[in-house]
Amino acid sequence: MWFRKPACSSCPGYGDVLIEGSDGFDEEIGFSLDEDMIIQTFPFSAVVPAALEARNILLLQSEHGTGAHIVEYLVAVFTDLLHSQREPLALCLMFQLYDKDLKSLKVAKYPQLYQFNGYYKLWIPKQSQEPVFKKHKEVSEEPTVALDSVFTTLLKRAYERGSNTLLEDGVQAKLRDLASWLPSDQVLLGVKHVLLYLKSTVENFSSVGKTVGPQLIDLYVDILSILLCRGNQIKLDQQQKQEEHQAESDLFMDEESLMTEVPSNDKTLEDALTLIFRHPTLESWFLALELCSVPQPGLNPVTVKLLSAHLNSGVLQLLKTGAPMVQGVTTDHRHVLSKYFEAITKSVLEELQTVGKDRSQVYLRKSHHLQALEELYMYMTAAQLKEITLTMLQLPEMSLTDQKSEKSPCR
Repeated sequence: MWFRKPACSSCPGYGDVLIEGSDGFDEEIGFSLDEDMIIQTFPFSAVVPAALEARNILLLQSEHGTGAHIVEYLVAVFTDLLHSQREPLALCLMFQLYDKDLKSLKVAKYPQLYQFNGYYKLWIPKQSQEPVFKKHKEVSEEPTVALDSVFTTLLKRAYERGSNTLLEDGVQAKLRDLASWLPSDQVLLGVKHVLLYLKSTVENFSSVGKTVGPQLIDLYVDILSILLCRGNQIKLDQQQKQEEHQAESDLFMDEESLMTEVPSNDKTLEDALTLIFRHPTLESWFLALELCSVPQPGLNPVTVKLLSAHLNSGVLQLLKTGAPMVQGVTTDHRHVLSKYFEAITKSVLEELQTVGKDRSQVYLRKSHHLQALEELYMYMTAAQLKEITLTMLQLPEMSLTDQKSEKSPCR
């Protein structure tokens, strides 16, 4: 099956792509595709360009805006698809490529197209943006941000209007409230949506600003934490229903009760934990400065320090919320936190070794990795704790105590 893929001189690797059937693909390339590789290789379905092609044919052949209801539906679907992307550039370039075929349309008939074009361009570098639709007076602007909107709509509209709108007290409070009551079928999309905005804020931290940037990161992390709690509540509610149903079944075992068995395959919490803690932005930035592995080396040192501090604090908050939940799910999901615990172990060992070599080294504040160890040691492996303990015991006693005053005992 062949489809067009956007050509972009600044984005190597984008051109015409031929996709064959996937049978035997693992054997052909010589290794198995894990989930991360699949997401990177196939960020969206081949149905997307097919739908765009069909949309264009329909709109160019129709008159008097008769395809408006189809445009409205597709824009809603494509918006959700965009919010689900880890790397949205390829998808946005494809949207732009197919929108160029509609230049002859009177955009006033399809205001959703114009508005969506302006939205997805937020993820296209300026040098790769191409003019598609001319602005018309008839095209209405995005409606004001109504606080009674659904979660994803409110978040999107506030994001479009800028950080000042997102950081308004009323908007933040409403987002937190809506996130805490999301239906189970919307939780995962909400998680992906927030992660996309968090990733974009981190990547554009220098331009966002040193005052606004940290506040946005704190907001997104807080919403992710709320969504985790929502997923956990959904799981607890389902378990309670199963227990009640089982109790009724034990008393009245009949054909009807067997047919109305409560389903037990809801994986909302497990999937939310995986989406958040396996996200490259959170994994790569956690304790990155302490381990000298900053993912964005082009940032100046002051920006790196500020960004790293807020991401460390945010991830630690998520770990404190999510670690007990991970322990409560199947063992298949225990690995989602392994990289974080490895980073904590490595950072703590390096600090202990530094103290051992230079006894005059003084830490005025508790480091992020020591805070993480203090909060999360009960979830780490025995081998990691043993290595840290043995290294600590090799230090001189004076390195392990802090004389606060003559009256207070050593700690």
